[in-house]
Amino acid sequence: MKNPVAVSAVTKQISTQVYSHASQGRLVLTLGGDHSIAIGTIAGTSLAIRERLGREIAVVWVDAHADINTPETSGSGNIHGMPVAFLTGLAKERREDVFGWLEADKGPKLSLKKLVYIGLRDVDKGEKKILRENGIKAFSMHDIDKYGYLRIRQQNCRSGWANTV
Repeated sequence: MKNPVAVSAVTKQISTQVYSHASQGRLVLTLGGDHSIAIGTIAGTSLAIRERLGREIAVVWVDAHADINTPETSGSGNIHGMPVAFLTGLAKERREDVFGWLEADKGPKLSLKKLVYIGLRDVDKGEKKILRENGIKAFSMHDIDKYGYLRIRQQNCRSGWANTV
């Protein structure tokens, strides 16, 4: 992985900040330029929702890329292609300073059953295998062109998400 200590430290700080607001019931809006910040935003939100409401979060990942590579499946080693793998526990690190804080902080932040992808068009071979083997719902740009975004979202984003925020 490229720059794992630095990216882990920044995403942990983001997680702490997001948690501090979400745990008080505040709406948190995080803007950033790199997909890896999702590790912090989703981790902080997930922990706050579990503690406050006793519920899990669901994520609709609208992107051309799945960002679910693990360090083993990534061709580039760029962490911005791995946030979903770390959040779901597919990618694990034991070192506290390299995303080990995710596991130490009450396990995976996102259930694979509560994840839907919309808009995929550039998915790596390893990611395709992960999506297939884990039964993750994924809709491509072709699907959007064929069925429309609203239809896909309405028909697929709520099924099996009872007791979810």
